[in-house]
Amino acid sequence: MILFHLMGGTLRFNELRRKLPSVTQRMMTKQLRELEESGLVSRTVFPVVPPRVDYALTPLGETLKPVIKALAAWGEENVFCLPEGRYLRDVSAVSGAPAAAVEA
Repeated sequence: MILFHLMGGTLRFNELRRKLPSVTQRMMTKQLRELEESGLVSRTVFPVVPPRVDYALTPLGETLKPVIKALAAWGEENVFCLPEGRYLRDVSAVSGAPAAAVEA
């Protein structure tokens, strides 16, 4: 999800937090560090008070855009968010296969 939101351009840490409200600050920091270590995300620290940190996709991260867009399109078509949770589309209605309740 972090990579998806960074596809729109550079974001500060708190801007990312607002886009992913269910993610804890600790988990967000951990994931951003992993993405930075993998070379997918760049982290720029500005020496100002209060501290300002920007995150952006690296050129390597940019190469994932087509994959992320394809996953987003699949999710839009097949995942439904209801008050009681998220669910996958009933594939039996499309393929004739037996129905299975699958919770995402």
